[in-house]
Amino acid sequence: MSDYNYDADIPAGYYDDIYRRGFGVQYWWHHLKFSAVANKIPPSNRWLDIGCGPGTFLGNFNVGNDAVGLDLSAPQIDYAIRTYGTTNCAFVTGTLEELVAKGEKFDVVSIIEVVEHLHYSAVDQLLVQISQLLNPSGCVVLTTPNYRSLWPLIELAVNTISRVSYEDQHINKYIPSKLQRQMSRVFDTQVSTIVGLAPFMAVVSDKLVAPANKLGASFLHFGMGNLILATGRIKPTTNLR
Repeated sequence: MSDYNYDADIPAGYYDDIYRRGFGVQYWWHHLKFSAVANKIPPSNRWLDIGCGPGTFLGNFNVGNDAVGLDLSAPQIDYAIRTYGTTNCAFVTGTLEELVAKGEKFDVVSIIEVVEHLHYSAVDQLLVQISQLLNPSGCVVLTTPNYRSLWPLIELAVNTISRVSYEDQHINKYIPSKLQRQMSRVFDTQVSTIVGLAPFMAVVSDKLVAPANKLGASFLHFGMGNLILATGRIKPTTNLR
């Protein structure tokens, strides 16, 4: 992981506060992203969300699953427990190594905007660990910024005007083919892109965002959505050692 101090530089609940506003460009960015991931989550008994942060995704999109949110940041997990913790939605600090050692198994694993914070070799290790945590018929759903889109300009703008900068956070920059190649070492993988220009329609009116996103999705964002969305299932011949 980068040397960025996540506990010190990102206040607990920072991104959840943005989402709970319910309007504006930042809200719609996260809402459209979460909705796209949730649409790829199959019915499951156990769901693990890696890098869950303040718990926003599970807290708003988990319906009836036995879900676990995992993060290294104790302040974010404390916030998630207070805000979204329920009998079927737990939030814990810890590592994937610990879950693997315990023999934990899940039907689905989601990992939203995490891999760009890790060195490439660390993502290799992460993918193998995910495969060890998945039941044989399970799946992983992953997103990361698409550097073959307008994302580099968006990131530059965020670094300039936002309280939280990505400059020192994003150390691994993906395009769809790069992510496809890496994930395909472990998983049968499908890659697409999501979240085009629709969130920015909120500058004019929030009412324009949903139809703009629907229109963009109907053309698959021409492969130029600002986020990459990948789904994977374990290959039958995967060597997990």
